Amino acid sequence: MKAWSMQAWIREGLERLRIYERWPLLFEMIHVRMAALHGANRAAEACRSFAAETVLHLLALAVFSAVLALASGAVMIPFCLLLMVFFVIFRVKSLETQVKQKRRRIVLELPELLNKITLLLHAGETLHQAIHRSSQQADESHPLYKEWVKLSRALKDNRPFVIAMEEFSRSCGVLEVSMFATNVLMNFKRGGSDFAFSLEELSHTLWERRKAAARTIGEEASAKMVFPMVLLFCTVMLIVAAPAVLSMQ
Repeated sequence: MKAWSMQAWIREGLERLRIYERWPLLFEMIHVRMAALHGANRAAEACRSFAAETVLHLLALAVFSAVLALASGAVMIPFCLLLMVFFVIFRVKSLETQVKQKRRRIVLELPELLNKITLLLHAGETLHQAIHRSSQQADESHPLYKEWVKLSRALKDNRPFVIAMEEFSRSCGVLEVSMFATNVLMNFKRGGSDFAFSLEELSHTLWERRKAAARTIGEEASAKMVFPMVLLFCTVMLIVAAPAVLSMQ
């Protein structure tokens, strides 16, 4: 509760100091990433919360730096300042990592969702019925299904289908979802087998993109394993060679 009150106080202070206007490029970059993570409607609020939380952590680092400077002398001050700069860079870069992970999860799951919609359409349901049925047991912790459930609720509230689908596409912020939304908006009025056939063609394309994303994940995992394997190899070589070197001495 105290941390939240402190964060609210910092947010108010940042707004009074007009920090967002003084560093527009930095906060514009953060705003873009927040829009990709939380949607355009919540991006501004998320950006302010992120800035306040970052400043709160920087204050904690400043207190730690002051204590360290008193204990070790002024020689540690440049190191502490450098640490604070790297912390801000790390926080901003972590947003980019979160956006990348969100988009990757959506790309991997979208073909599965499209298959469900296609099967329901072939079973004789309308598109609205297929959307509602597929969202009933959806896992809202997944970024794609979170937005899909929002789409279903918007349609139940009689929101225009075109507007709801466009908002769904923007909230996901992924090219593949934009392709899906565009395909639906272009073909859903025709209905029947033509609409289902267009979704099947799109499904084939999305499955190929999913395979490409899976290969990329595998390559990244292999690259991350290189350093531990080299380190393990050097350790084994040291263990094997050490007795021979000692015996020669």
